[in-house]
Amino acid sequence: TFLDGMLRQARPGDLASLRVAFVGAEACPQRLYDDFARLSGGGLLCEGYGVTECSPVISLNLPTDARTGTIGQPLPSVRTAIVSVQKPRQRLAAGETGLLLVRGPNVFGGYLGQGSDGGPASPFLHLDGEDWYCTGDLVRADSDGHMTFAGRRERFVKLGGEMISLPQMEAVLGRHFMAPAGQEGPVLAVDALEEEGQTVLVLFTTLPLEREQANAVLREEGLSALYMLRRVRRLAALPLLGSGKVDYRSLRALAMQEGQGV
Repeated sequence: TFLDGMLRQARPGDLASLRVAFVGAEACPQRLYDDFARLSGGGLLCEGYGVTECSPVISLNLPTDARTGTIGQPLPSVRTAIVSVQKPRQRLAAGETGLLLVRGPNVFGGYLGQGSDGGPASPFLHLDGEDWYCTGDLVRADSDGHMTFAGRRERFVKLGGEMISLPQMEAVLGRHFMAPAGQEGPVLAVDALEEEGQTVLVLFTTLPLEREQANAVLREEGLSALYMLRRVRRLAALPLLGSGKVDYRSLRALAMQEGQGV
């Protein structure tokens, strides 16, 4: 989000001396890779990944082996494991998407009040005789160890027996429906709401989109019929966190206030 704002404001020549930039905190769209290379005259954009509890970097693309769309390889002192969401003690093979666990000197010792009455639950899982920090994020790794972020575990919803990825829907729609020139920040978000005892998928957007338009794009991209938006909610602006990410809690609160979800 922040890099996007910088690139939009850059004048010809402003970034001519810039060779490498590193981004994290949220998924980087292909458009930003292309814009950065164009405005810097061939500069390289490297994407990484981390969480606050891990000081905060876990993995990073290095300029010598950067792979667009991935979050790179774990830092040298960091160990990772990808395990089944349903069976957390079962490691997954390369190419399979699962829950990311982390060990290393960068991992914190626990939350204040952890395990006490009313305190936070332990974020650690026991695997192969060791305690691992559970990130709550889903990733997959190739045979070289480069990881691809697949979304937060809570950003998946089960419909018709299938796990539906809300970030995947957002990524597909985001490639087709972009912010108008001069507008910064995200312009759409998908969330699952409970309405009349049913789970429905709702698109929140600042764009003049119709439900039929959005669903047609999801079908064209090959997503199953379960990836079906029930309604579209137009907003003047999406609520954002301080990091620039969409504030989904506020979106749900807005839906609740208007009697359209919880």
